[in-house]
Amino acid sequence: MSVIVIGDTNVGKTSAILALCKELHNKKVEILPDSCTILKDKMINEKGEVPRTEYPINRYTIDMHLHLARPKNIQVSLIDTRGELWGNIQAPNLPQEVFPEGHKALNDEIKKSRYIILFLNPYQEMIVGAYLKRTVNPLDRVDIKKDLYSSDAWLIRLQEALDFFDKECKSAKQIFICLNKADLFCDHREESQRWDYQKFGNSSSFVSYSSRIRSTYFNVANEAIEEFNSRQNQRHGDSKLSFFITTKMDRNLAEIPWLILGTYLGIDDLQGVRR
Repeated sequence: MSVIVIGDTNVGKTSAILALCKELHNKKVEILPDSCTILKDKMINEKGEVPRTEYPINRYTIDMHLHLARPKNIQVSLIDTRGELWGNIQAPNLPQEVFPEGHKALNDEIKKSRYIILFLNPYQEMIVGAYLKRTVNPLDRVDIKKDLYSSDAWLIRLQEALDFFDKECKSAKQIFICLNKADLFCDHREESQRWDYQKFGNSSSFVSYSSRIRSTYFNVANEAIEEFNSRQNQRHGDSKLSFFITTKMDRNLAEIPWLILGTYLGIDDLQGVRR
């Protein structure tokens, strides 16, 4: 099963994956030890830091255990991508101009993927100053003006992504849109407590959860999302989009997309879908 993880430079794609390797007693998503060792060897440097992803396309085979109502082991063909190929707010030129071959290779991989996880940074107006000040790790510091888009520019970027998904990603069954760095724009502990897999462990309840996340944190993009859904509904009868907020600071929030992914995989298995 091919899952591709995409997003701008410094959005936190790699850190979000590594967060699932941390040992916790009550974890619902577990990357098995051998896979964690491989990820850490490839993604963490000798200083213990997570540097920018160096190569354009990085493939990993990850064995995961999902502590669902019916526990499930899955093997994920994870494609981690270099952020500059998708977008870099500080770059003067578009990625297709700077990295034409790499940009094309990335787009080709996205078009083939059955599951797409897009990580977004929050936009400038979302940031809560008090939360920003408490971020003490120098690698996590965010300069609002340099590192984040305004809401208008953020919306344009999301619209471009949705247009690409609509026109080019015919193979995609689900597209997960994760608004990352939730610790900078909301009380992530309170949001985390609102999620309880035992309560939201069925598809209808998750739809309600995703709808709340969308209406609360993606409200500036309502029109763009509705247009995308309308086009998709005309062809498929349902939407491919699911919405999340994530942060490496909160394991519960980091796990939710993967738990929902496991639910979709279970449906695929029942239907005999080849991934």
